[in-house]
This record gives sequence, structure tokens and C-alpha cells, in this order.
Amino acid sequence: MKSSVVQKYHRLSVRKKITTRAVIILGVLVLLIAALTFYGTQTGNFVISIKNSNRNERISLCVEEDLSDATNRLVAKPLRDCIDGCYDDIPANIDEGLGTKNDTKGRYLAQSFYLINNGSTARNFTMDFSITQVTKNIDTILRVMIIQDGERTFYSKARVGEEDSEYGEPIYGITYDGVQPIQSTKAFNGHQIVFREYKDFEVGAKIKFTIVMWLEGFDEQNPDGNREMLGGALKTSLDFSISG
Repeated sequence: MKSSVVQKYHRLSVRKKITTRAVIILGVLVLLIAALTFYGTQTGNFVISIKNSNRNERISLCVEEDLSDATNRLVAKPLRDCIDGCYDDIPANIDEGLGTKNDTKGRYLAQSFYLINNGSTARNFTMDFSITQVTKNIDTILRVMIIQDGERTFYSKARVGEEDSEYGEPIYGITYDGVQPIQSTKAFNGHQIVFREYKDFEVGAKIKFTIVMWLEGFDEQNPDGNREMLGGALKTSLDFSISG
């Protein structure tokens, strides 16, 4: 990124990150201080809900280990005045525990919960994770990580002009050679991030999900800080629906 204004604005926060990195890569990071940019964006309510559920054909959401709080709807806490970040900002054990785990500095939103079958028969269901509102095109630098029972999958919007590709923009990390792509992503087009189908979800079974979202500060489609994104907003929903 080339903007001198952006460089000065975010220099302090990046330097704080640098002090936590290994000394061997300190020299490289000093050259990359200007790579993150402040956006002042908002991630509004992240709503997680169950649809087509009744007493006998029921799946539920829980954020308590004893599964005592079964519900059809969760509303994760939003981020206000969030800043862009990168994968290195997210703790390696982010999927431990349950509930809201948003970064106190506003670099990422995270929520962990159980999906359980507390009905009377095995069910098929679908998962539809979508963007319900976006302004100022901040979804172009959105990164989403879904951790399902420990397995991580990454998503980002397809690059402009490459909408037919199965791969989106990569996940970046700080390496010995500087900032580099460290993880590929599955592409999404439009507002649907991912749609999955699940078969034969047995009675009493549970799946643990952790959803993490952040705005990628090292995105190559974000030259000069792209100050047009300042003040943008993003809202998402995650719907589970019994399908048979």
C-alpha cells in the first residue's frame, strides 16, 4: 500500500504486533508496517437461526457445554469501529470454548456454538451462510473461517474477472519472507458465502462450529488503503434448515 496517510495512521498498531513476533523476522516486518489500514467499519448483528424445526423434528443451537440452553436463534455480538487484520491476529485455539470471542481491538469477530439433534429421529439439514447487508464493497476484503469439529475451511469473495474460479482471494500471513499467501480459500459470488448439505444427523448428535470473520488488511485488491471503504457496514446470517 502506498498512501503515506494510511502508513502513519496504522504504524503504531502494526508495531505492537511486531513486538510479539520472533526476532528473526523483525527486520522484514519493519518494511511492511504500512500493510494494514484502518476502516472504521461495522459488523452488524451476526444472526444464527434454525428453520423448519418442530417438537419432533428438532435441531437446536447451544452455547453451554451441558447443552441446557437449547434455542432456535443466537445473535452474536457485533463489532463497532473494527479495523482490518490478518490470520496471524487470530489465536490458534480460537475454537476452544463456546460463545462470543470477538477481538477486543476489533480485528475479528468470532462465535462458537453447538448444533444438536434433540428431536426424535435422524434428520437431514442444510446450512446457508450469507451476507444480508453490505455497504462500500467491504465484502471484497472479507475473509471467513468455518471450523467444524476442528476442521478449518476458508472463504473469500472471488476476484473480479475470475468469478468462475473455485478459489477466492488467499489468506495472508507474516513469514520469514514477509507477507505471503499462506492458505487458499473457496470462492463465493454474490451474497451467499457457503451452502452445505448434511445427511442423517443422528438423535443426540452434536457438531461444534466456530465462525471467524475479518477484513483482510493485506488484500491485493485493496490498494492505497482504499479509503472509500471507510464507514462501511456488513451483516451476515447463518441459517440451518431441516430438509428431510
